[in-house]
Amino acid sequence: MAGRLDVFFEGRAVEAPSGSFRDHFEPYGVHVYGTAPLPPPAYRLPDAGNDAGALPKWVRQNRLYDGGAAWIWDAETRNTPSSRAWMMREFSLDGEVKSAILRISADDTADVWLNGVKLGKSGSFTRMASFRELPLQAGVNCLAVDAADGGVLPCGILADLELVLADGTVRHIVSDTEWRSAPSAPQDWTQLQPEWFSRPTAVVAPYGGGAWGNQTRIDD
Repeated sequence: MAGRLDVFFEGRAVEAPSGSFRDHFEPYGVHVYGTAPLPPPAYRLPDAGNDAGALPKWVRQNRLYDGGAAWIWDAETRNTPSSRAWMMREFSLDGEVKSAILRISADDTADVWLNGVKLGKSGSFTRMASFRELPLQAGVNCLAVDAADGGVLPCGILADLELVLADGTVRHIVSDTEWRSAPSAPQDWTQLQPEWFSRPTAVVAPYGGGAWGNQTRIDD
């Protein structure tokens, strides 16, 4: 090992004329030495501000949610074990949507509908189901969920619809008290009527609070 050793990541080197050398270490400090260049990284991290889609799949699937959604439920049954909640959120779109993704988590389960089309189901409060094939339309859109508690409180859904518009603007439709709740199950989820959803929703806990904490991960 006699010769000159590079100290990686520090832009310096140390001399080791007889195969040994001295160096300074701060408490808990670590230096990495070598004579050969480091291999290239297995992947390059995206530049700041780039879409997380550039990250490897295993990284995307282990990111903690950090958005502005809250855990919500029907205001009248939020403290009732084994309750159901039929909730909807209307929103309008005026321009072209470049890309969209809906992320939703439920405690305990939720069937998800958009404009009368069933997208699928969420069945975990630790991982958000993701939906990219979304039947969005110009004008008024209706996002709705049929949610059920499994018998142990708390109950809630956490939803975040991310819309990237043609001009690059990012818009989020999140679960909050703008959502409305129905007193009973709609008879036809493909033809929802806003007047059915006559009851308010309530925030059970902001994301990061309550029994859920900040352990919900994104499953993209």
